[in-house]
Amino acid sequence: MSAFDAITKARSKLVLQQPFFGCMALFLTPEEEEGLETMATDGSKLFYDPVWPTTLSEQELMGALAHEVMHVALEHTIRRGQRDPQHWNEACDYAINAELIEAGFQLPKDGFYRKEFAGLTAESIYSQLADEREQNKDQHNNDQGQGDSPAKDPGGCGAVRDATQAHDKAGMEATRADIQAKVRQAAMLARKAAGGDLGEGVERLIKEITQSRINWRDVLHQFINDRVEQDYSWQRPNRRYLQHGLIIPDLVADGISHVVIAIDTSGSINQRALEAFTSEVSEACENGALSRLTIVHADTCVRKVDVFEGGDTVSIKPKGGGGTAFAKTFEWIEDNATDAAAVIYFTDLEVRSFGEEPHCPALWAVWGDERRFEQLSQATPFGEAIYLAAH
Repeated sequence: MSAFDAITKARSKLVLQQPFFGCMALFLTPEEEEGLETMATDGSKLFYDPVWPTTLSEQELMGALAHEVMHVALEHTIRRGQRDPQHWNEACDYAINAELIEAGFQLPKDGFYRKEFAGLTAESIYSQLADEREQNKDQHNNDQGQGDSPAKDPGGCGAVRDATQAHDKAGMEATRADIQAKVRQAAMLARKAAGGDLGEGVERLIKEITQSRINWRDVLHQFINDRVEQDYSWQRPNRRYLQHGLIIPDLVADGISHVVIAIDTSGSINQRALEAFTSEVSEACENGALSRLTIVHADTCVRKVDVFEGGDTVSIKPKGGGGTAFAKTFEWIEDNATDAAAVIYFTDLEVRSFGEEPHCPALWAVWGDERRFEQLSQATPFGEAIYLAAH
């Protein structure tokens, strides 16, 4: 039996036995690729090695197809950003395989699996694996993500490739909309085919896939922009275009637009999440969206305060390391930043003392174990919360 025939047969079995995954697999166009070693998908095609599918049992091949389907359904083809491709593949595999095994699938032997990663996003796992590599450099000199000839599929179950328009904002949004439409269609057809009962494991997977994935960067920028008044001005040209010899007006704050960033500097601060968060906040200050940015470093009390004016380069060097309590921070804000339009608190939310609600809107920028995010965010007495998926 050829690889194409084996894939066609396994896909037909999926349609009958696991209709959601079967329907999603039908959206992928099979394409043979010499030397691929396993499989791969870019969201529209299913690339396959001419030999590997024939070496698997039917159940393993069905599992491999479901694995590739999950890469597409979870939008792994458009979420990599600037992350290392091999390490991204590894993180995505860990995110997928625990869920598939729990749903009853059989995967090819030696596929990546760690129980503690169940329920985490690929971004969160990527960050944890990066920390592990940093702590164990000597043991990872031959890491699969390094070297001149990295493995095409480090997890051995089927790789994920970037979609054609993964790095173009407009194209990425169109791709995301297309994926979500296919997921909804596959879920609808699957429930109809199964008489409405897909089984608890698969239903949970579909619920996870179809839940809206919020881009915290968009929320953060929108939160800031909604609370500052801006207008175009020729007094300070847009610096992004100056290097190309173009002088065009830039958006600048109209009046005093002051935002306070409070950073929880207790001992468990995550440097990678802080860097990602700082990068986004810095842009708002450097491009003139803010007239003033005040950064408060605090654990149980305020340890340091930095103030930046619009257009300044923002640099954050946390100071603290004690326990966690927010009351003193909000007291300082009420006493010293009465003109603040908003407060954004970077924290893991592992706290019991929130203090009094400030005079302006508050946003909790939360990092830590995302499986606890919903519980922790519901305990906040005021403000809204977003989860930071760290790089």
